[in-house]
Amino acid sequence: MYERGRTETEITKAISGLFFTLISINNSPPTQQRNTEILKEVFSQDGVLVRNLRLFNAPENVIFDFSGLKFRDCVIQGYNRFFDCRFDKSTYFDETCSIRNIGTSRLENITATLINFSPSMHMDFTISEAFKNKSIKQGNEYKQSREILKTFFDIFEERGYYMEREYETSKTKFNKKNKIAQVSFEEIEDLCRRHGIIIKSKRDFTYLEIQKSSKGYVEKLCKENFTTPVIDSIIKDMIESKL
Repeated sequence: MYERGRTETEITKAISGLFFTLISINNSPPTQQRNTEILKEVFSQDGVLVRNLRLFNAPENVIFDFSGLKFRDCVIQGYNRFFDCRFDKSTYFDETCSIRNIGTSRLENITATLINFSPSMHMDFTISEAFKNKSIKQGNEYKQSREILKTFFDIFEERGYYMEREYETSKTKFNKKNKIAQVSFEEIEDLCRRHGIIIKSKRDFTYLEIQKSSKGYVEKLCKENFTTPVIDSIIKDMIESKL
C-alpha cells in the first residue's frame, strides 16, 4: 500500500499534508461541517467507520465533528485543537489508533470523555492530562487565576500594541485593577518572567516588556480567552503555589 522505504512518520506527514491541501482547496474558509464531509469522503466508505486517517500538525482553523464516527488504524499527532472537535457517546477510537501530542487548552466545554477512547489505544500522557486539566479548568480557581493574569497583561496594552511599562507604575495600576484576589504584582511578574513571557527592557532595567516571541500567547489570552500551553502552565503554577 505504501511506498517501500518510507517510515510511518513520513507516511503520516505525506497523507496528512495532502488531506489538509484538499481541505483548503475545497473549503475556504474551512468550516467544521465541510471539514467533516471531506474527512468522510476520503477516509470512510460508509460514513461511520473512518480508517487510515492521518492528522499531523493540523492547522489551527481545522476542526471536525466526530459525532457517530468510529476510528480504526488512525494516527493523530500534534493536533492542538483536537478537543475542540465535537464528540458524542458513539465516537470511538479503537485500540489500533494512535494519538499523541494533542493540545490541552480550551477544555472547559469539551464534549469528549474517556469512554471515547480504547484503554488499549496507543497514546501519550496528553489524553489523561487533558481530562485532568479539564477538571481543573472547570473550577473557580482556574477562572480566577486566568482573569488575574489577563489583568496583569492588560497593563501593557495600548491601542492594540503591547508596550514597555515602568515597574512601579505597573505595580500601582495592577493593584488598583485586581479586585479578584489578594495576589501581589511581584508574584505574578516573577511567574511570567520564569516562563519567559516578561523580561526587563534592554533600554532601561526599571521597565518591563512582554517578550516579542510571547506576544501571540498574550493576545490569544486577552482577546480570545484562549490559553496556550505556556499560559496554561503559568495558571497551573498560580493555583499550585496558592498565590
